[in-house]
Amino acid sequence: MKKEVYIYGTGGLGNSLFQLAVAVHYSEKYGYDVRMIFAPPLTIGTSKNFDRNVIVKDDSGREITYDLTIFNNPKLKYVSVLDVGKLDKIFEFNHSEEVIEDVADEHKKIGIKGYCQNYKLYDEVRDKIFSYINLSDSSVIDYVNKKYNLGSVKKNIMIGLRAGSDFEHMKKITSRSYEDALRVLTDEGERDYNVVVIADNIDRWRSKLQFDIRGNVVLVDDDDVVQYYVAMQCNNFILCESTFHYWPAYFKYVMDSSTRVVVFNDTDLTNRCIALPEWIRVDY
Repeated sequence: MKKEVYIYGTGGLGNSLFQLAVAVHYSEKYGYDVRMIFAPPLTIGTSKNFDRNVIVKDDSGREITYDLTIFNNPKLKYVSVLDVGKLDKIFEFNHSEEVIEDVADEHKKIGIKGYCQNYKLYDEVRDKIFSYINLSDSSVIDYVNKKYNLGSVKKNIMIGLRAGSDFEHMKKITSRSYEDALRVLTDEGERDYNVVVIADNIDRWRSKLQFDIRGNVVLVDDDDVVQYYVAMQCNNFILCESTFHYWPAYFKYVMDSSTRVVVFNDTDLTNRCIALPEWIRVDY
């Protein structure tokens, strides 16, 4: 009998990727096949949440869900919640758990729930997680290259912003915070760089970045999956409190440890053991 690990998803795309990361641990260490529940967190996630509603549609008006984009990967299989059946064990990891739980021989079907927001849960397989998603669609890459042309400079700095009404509680990081973080990643007088702004509401970027940016500002006004493609072309990152922006920074750092990632002290990413210890920490 095959061994299967089921993930249910939670919140937006960023949150659901934490569950996937834990499932990858069980897949790589214990030989489980990853199964994803075909439900909103794992099919539309961020694209219909957080003041956005930017889910892509094809020419016939059909919504293009994640199973056709970022989760279109042979290592993943979608199933209906009705087809899951009885699980032998359900693991629920939230913010405080630091130790991954072992499985027994009789655990042929297991489930992963909770936010799973602790890098220690998936740190053993950090170099494997990216191979379970799909950010290699050549048509999307061509679109990104033509529209944003980030290859024209050597330094691309992604700044993650959250401005929508769902994030009213995330007010610690101010314009001054971003200015200080950008100063960490640039030299005095430097101009040959792109500031790549990825936000839930791109129209509000000026209210979040009220300072003189000497480089070129690139506003990524696209759906959430394309935003990930753009972010993956960056080599420096400034992260807000939202976990949506965490994953491209994580993937790029795991691929290339010279990638610089700035996070802010006393925010969700640092208080919850989400940011990697090697990343740069600054006060907000």
